[in-house]
Amino acid sequence: MDVDVVEMRRQTFRSKVLRRVSSPGGIVWSKSIMPTLVKVDCLRELVMEAGADPGILLADFSEATALEISDGNWQEVMMAIGGEGAGSVAKSAAAFRKHVAPSMEAVSTREKAWANWRTVLTWAAARRALGELLPMSVEVFQAVTFDLLSVLASQDVVKGVWAAISYQHRHHRKDSPIASAGGYGRLAKCIARFAGTQRPMKYPVHRDMVVAMLRSRPQTLVQLRDGLASVVATLTCLRPGEGAALQVCDAWFDYDARSGGAYRFGTAAINVLRRKNDQGRKGHHPRLGRARDPALDVVHQLKAYLRAAGLAVSPRCGKKRAPQARCCYCPPLFPRAVRGAGGTWTLHGAAVTPAGFSEMIPRALERVGVNAEGFSGVCARRGGITTAIEAGVPEHVLWMQSGHAQDRAARQYVVLNATNPELLFRTFEAFGL
Repeated sequence: MDVDVVEMRRQTFRSKVLRRVSSPGGIVWSKSIMPTLVKVDCLRELVMEAGADPGILLADFSEATALEISDGNWQEVMMAIGGEGAGSVAKSAAAFRKHVAPSMEAVSTREKAWANWRTVLTWAAARRALGELLPMSVEVFQAVTFDLLSVLASQDVVKGVWAAISYQHRHHRKDSPIASAGGYGRLAKCIARFAGTQRPMKYPVHRDMVVAMLRSRPQTLVQLRDGLASVVATLTCLRPGEGAALQVCDAWFDYDARSGGAYRFGTAAINVLRRKNDQGRKGHHPRLGRARDPALDVVHQLKAYLRAAGLAVSPRCGKKRAPQARCCYCPPLFPRAVRGAGGTWTLHGAAVTPAGFSEMIPRALERVGVNAEGFSGVCARRGGITTAIEAGVPEHVLWMQSGHAQDRAARQYVVLNATNPELLFRTFEAFGL
């Protein structure tokens, strides 16, 4: 299909929306493949004309609650908001719906759902269907799906819109049209039969790349940060979001000193507040061992990096008291770079986003001569797991380092920290540093 034809279809949707809203001058479009309004307040009059409730259709459900913003420090927040339930059962139930119920879906999930729901709202404004969204008929569901495909939206985009439709119906206790239209599974397979694509290859960060980054001589703090962030993320199998969330007080040096084993000193544990499959914050502590080659000693380099960047644990740090919560006083371990007087870069900025952390990996690889095409933040975790598997690390040991819950029930009973920490260093040893 001619690209100009597809763009013309997209422009048609935009034009229809612009003609219908009363104040089109301030409209901003997102970069999504299907025309989508960044802000949907301009649709309020149209929603009311359609006989629908703008307080329901246009309500942004993606914002984090006070309890979620606390990032583990929920007790203090609960002390402040607990009084909202005083007086009656109805008030307590309303407080639950406001502060607790949204967390049935993660904030990132709600953000994606809200972005996709804005796509639905924009489409409905163009199609004059704003009054038919909640509940949505099978006919409207099929129409929005076909129009998405008509502008060459990928499977993931289409399924994201379906997820948003399902979320809204579930949230407002309405019957979703997806079941009546054939069911999610059958519909997804239907689209895959003609729109299936191979995912682009993501290469693992393998041992030679880790060695090259550790042996390199960075010229700036930003280069040092990028390289160490990439190495630490690879050795401890971190996801970009987990790496971005690390603080200086999450690097626990000589954590296994009391074990009496070979890894008493010169090693470290990385305190991961929350893995993807550990939303309950039970804790996960992958290890960084002591290298045989001093030039490859990641723990020593990490300490040197902290000194050079002026990053230190705050005297007011509460991480030992509440290791599952974000510290209110300590800086990020791999912070955002900020330009100071004279154009000098320092690392005393705020925490980077997961996307910002992800960008450090290809940047660090390019600096040591690696063609970074095909590399992203996920390649660090993929590299750690791949190297360990190739070296014959037993799967039950690997998932204690990577956080993969191969057997979730068994994982809750395994405690090797105090008695036999050597096993937890097998992933590190696979790199032969």
